[in-house]
Amino acid sequence: MNTLYTFGCSFTEDFDPFMACPDTTRYKYVMNYHNGIIPKSWPQIMAQELGMELKNYGGIGGFSTETGDEGNCNFSIFNNICQASTNFQKGDMVIIEWTFMERFKWVNFERDRIITILPNQIPKDLDKDMDVIENILLNRTHKIWIEELFKYQILINKLSESVGFDVYYWTIDDKIVQHKFTTIRKDKKWLLSNKLYPKEDYGVIVRKNGGLTITDESNGSINDSHMGSSGHKVLADLFLKYIK
Repeated sequence: MNTLYTFGCSFTEDFDPFMACPDTTRYKYVMNYHNGIIPKSWPQIMAQELGMELKNYGGIGGFSTETGDEGNCNFSIFNNICQASTNFQKGDMVIIEWTFMERFKWVNFERDRIITILPNQIPKDLDKDMDVIENILLNRTHKIWIEELFKYQILINKLSESVGFDVYYWTIDDKIVQHKFTTIRKDKKWLLSNKLYPKEDYGVIVRKNGGLTITDESNGSINDSHMGSSGHKVLADLFLKYIK
């Protein structure tokens, strides 16, 4: 049996790991709006439909090493791909989601670990570094960083050709779609490339096809912009239709 490998941030995560975390919004969503029955993520739906085994390294499912956890910024997503790549085989499928460009890795000297800095999640013990962090966050909004990201794909595509697996890309960051629109529209490796426009990114396409966020599905009771079960189902169906 071939394997579907998925990489990305929290927009690629399964719901399952959160059932051990009662304080999370996704745990509350599953318990309060799905009667404790865990909905399938888009990778799980796709693997089932394709008849493939699933290895999901998105977000919380990324590799955990002595130096830190991978999967929350594009650097760590690429690291996940590198670490899993030794297992890629002919006939496998690899789907990569690039996350928001602002995110970056940071060594926390006090913890002796690498962490990911998100604009809305800066650890309090980094207060003394706040000016530097804010400058880096601003710097990473420059479109040149997006060009750097597409250089990763040169190596990944070459590996795909060499080993014989299929590779596809998508992104949750609308800035990537806007800046690289012409390139993406011509590249069939980018999922839904035939449906994308500068103001019609993946999030817009999912909503137009009836896919809702957790906030939407809970009528605003849970503040979580991640996809709810309907969003995952719509995204999986769109991806499967495009691939097939």
